[in-house]
Amino acid sequence: MKFSIPLPGGGTGLTLFSKLVRTKDLRKLQGEDPKSTKPKLTKCLTTLDLTSLGVGSCCGTGMYLVAGMVARNIAGPGVVLSFIIAAIASIFSGACYAEFGVRVPHTSGSAYMYSYVSVGEFVAFVIGWNMILEYLIGTSACACALSASFDSLSGGVISKSIGSAVGTIFGRPPDFIAFGITLLMTCVLALGASKSVLFNNVLNTVNLASWVFIVTAGLFYVDTN
Repeated sequence: MKFSIPLPGGGTGLTLFSKLVRTKDLRKLQGEDPKSTKPKLTKCLTTLDLTSLGVGSCCGTGMYLVAGMVARNIAGPGVVLSFIIAAIASIFSGACYAEFGVRVPHTSGSAYMYSYVSVGEFVAFVIGWNMILEYLIGTSACACALSASFDSLSGGVISKSIGSAVGTIFGRPPDFIAFGITLLMTCVLALGASKSVLFNNVLNTVNLASWVFIVTAGLFYVDTN
């Protein structure tokens, strides 16, 4: 539906509201428009790769750092309920994305594109920038958490050495390790989808082995009292 108002020159123009709520043409997205010359993306990911990407996006550094602190200092064994609630929320989110994927097939599959097709341009604009902000915060948080873990394993030697050699910024030494991790991940993503998925699969294998070891070792220290 298009809303229009007559202009002084006799023509017709879209109102601001119609520009904000206009949606993307599905035919152009799916390559059915004969006037569209946009090339399609090459399919290079299998079902296992897509599943691994979903698992990798959920299994971050928080499950190693936050889960242990919450279980020890706050909730104890009750932290299992938190994981169950998070799993249920993830299932609902996955079901929503599956429905969007069926309704809007042959697209990039992002929340931005789904919003652009179903709701409108303004909502897609807001969601797109929110996704960029989410990725920036998530990347920086994970990189800083890994850097803090390395520094903790070294007994604080890394941060003290950097602080004495370079100095401090706002009372803390610059985090070169976090910067290096972010730069490394950027290079991996720049290699392409197939290479980045292979790297993600390797990390998921390491995560699985780590969790199996943690759970198995923890069974010998269970205090039933």
